[in-house]
Amino acid sequence: MSSDVGTAVRIADTIDFLSEIARAQAAAGEVDFERLAAGYVDLRRTLAREFRTLAQQSLLSNEPALEITRRRIEHRMQELFGGRVPDKYLAVKGYKGVHPILLQYLLKHFGEPVAASRLRVLTGDQVHTERRLRELRDLGYELSWKRVFDEDHYVLASTEPNLEWATLFQVEHNIKNDRSISSETKAGYLAFLD
Repeated sequence: MSSDVGTAVRIADTIDFLSEIARAQAAAGEVDFERLAAGYVDLRRTLAREFRTLAQQSLLSNEPALEITRRRIEHRMQELFGGRVPDKYLAVKGYKGVHPILLQYLLKHFGEPVAASRLRVLTGDQVHTERRLRELRDLGYELSWKRVFDEDHYVLASTEPNLEWATLFQVEHNIKNDRSISSETKAGYLAFLD
């Protein structure tokens, strides 16, 4: 049995479990709200985890586009600023976790409005999914937001990131967020970016 089939089986079993609890309570003629609520919370948690697993299996089978983008930005950082600012600022930091899944899904649905609720399914229903989406802009991706039928939707407007913008943003961000250097040193490094 493939891993995605195993995930689908776990999803079905979880739904069946809550269904059995509800049916048993209905047959007994007495509803235990606390037991049903606990079952629902467990169901949500399990479904969120399993759908995120399914998204990872489905979308990240090959090298994620985000890793390719990261390497391209870091290469451009070296070209533009290597030897002018310390190497520790010439790296794309973060963008792990759900970022690769979100980008792959948006690339798969390039140019189409994708509901925020659908994207939250991919991330295991994380609260900050929309923030993670907006952070993809920091990698040079053109991502727009619009409201469609009372729900937020995101549209990836280009499959190619703006590498020049992303390179400058990432280096500047790294310098500005370095708490180990003085503001004068930061200003000196930032001057190289102009």
